[in-house]
Amino acid sequence: MSRWCPTGEEGLSSQAGFTLIEVLVAMAVLGIAFTAVLRANLQVQDSILSARRQTAATMLASGLLARIESQGVSSWSRYSDREKQAGLEFSWRVRINRTNAEAIRRVRIEVRGREGEEVLARREAFLGEGPEE
Repeated sequence: MSRWCPTGEEGLSSQAGFTLIEVLVAMAVLGIAFTAVLRANLQVQDSILSARRQTAATMLASGLLARIESQGVSSWSRYSDREKQAGLEFSWRVRINRTNAEAIRRVRIEVRGREGEEVLARREAFLGEGPEE
């Protein structure tokens, strides 16, 4: 007994192509795979931005400490400000405290992305009153 085919060819199976269900399942699997790849890509981009911010904040804190050291703790007058580093804006705060040694001060620098955000970089040093020679 032969089957009727729309092309008129006999002997072809009705399973010669993909069904609509098979195509939809394949598209769903591909969609899930692409979503996973996109999510991984976004996580990598977030990590890169976070590392960039962290590096720029650390560079700013180190630069501030070097400025304080070169000018001398006693002549340093700015204790907080906003500054751009590597195209990103940061706020920073300097705290200078006395120590048991008369001529030594404890200098602590904190750099944040914005006011109220977590500290991105922190530098601390014990420096003399005058500029380092």
